Amino acid sequence: EGVTFMNEPGHMLASQLAAGKGFATQAQVLKWLADANVLFRQSKLPGLGMKSYVNVIGTTFTDFWGQVGPWWHETFTKDERANWAVLDIHWYAAWSGGTCDGRETPGGAYFCDSERSE
Repeated sequence: EGVTFMNEPGHMLASQLAAGKGFATQAQVLKWLADANVLFRQSKLPGLGMKSYVNVIGTTFTDFWGQVGPWWHETFTKDERANWAVLDIHWYAAWSGGTCDGRETPGGAYFCDSERSE
């Protein structure tokens, strides 16, 4: 049991920033998540066995592991990571047509809109 403060914060931000646009910075997304978890950390929830599912998605970051990895270790202690802080990474296979669309055997594939009989 636990909470997620925001689903896929900053989704598609990296591509927007690359195009000279964007509604936030990648650092702002990480700060928002860190600040939300300060509230969780200070609440009764960790003591009640609840977890914080810290949701991130690769489309937010230009260098996912280069940005999220160090932030994760700086933001949460080893004890927190072992007990209540859960890194919840979203990734969509269904949106990767032709490169990752259910191919488990050569030539095999499925798509979200395929009939079940296929």
